[in-house]
Amino acid sequence: MPYRLRQIWLSSAMAAITLMPLSVVASAEPPPTSHVRSSNSRIAEVLRYAKTRSVSFEDLIATLDGLDTVVIVEDGVCRAGEFLSCVHVLPSRRVVVRVNARQTNLLVATQLAHELYHAVEIARELDVIDEPSLHALYERIGYRTCADEVHSCWDTSAARAFEHLVWKQLYSSKAAKRQPGEVGPS
Repeated sequence: MPYRLRQIWLSSAMAAITLMPLSVVASAEPPPTSHVRSSNSRIAEVLRYAKTRSVSFEDLIATLDGLDTVVIVEDGVCRAGEFLSCVHVLPSRRVVVRVNARQTNLLVATQLAHELYHAVEIARELDVIDEPSLHALYERIGYRTCADEVHSCWDTSAARAFEHLVWKQLYSSKAAKRQPGEVGPS
């Protein structure tokens, strides 16, 4: 192969290799290999909404994609509607996040940010393989949120802080898109 032709070919190949990951990152759609998965179209819509309007949410998804845990996000209620969202661990180290998707994008997205943060907390702890080990993790890093001792309800200050950060980013994104004279969230 002539020298100049080889140079052009190598430049083209390097551009393709360099640009391909950028197109996946820039896409609002989760990559097909994303560790955060949902078969629910409403949840997929909210995931796209949050990723395009919150850098922190996008980084959280990237963090989960780099860990060895699959997160399945489902539409549903937790404890008969007592909580807006919750997280469970299946024996295969799959994390199930349940969120009531029949709310505003802003509310569903902030709840997803909160629960997906918990998914990161869980994924980073290789000894969390089921509900008892999940309970032990949150006894160590969290605090109880149930009034009774029968149920296992936990939270962490870090997940609450992350939820608030994403809410601020999403809300300011909405505020920036308001029309002149429009008041409050749209």
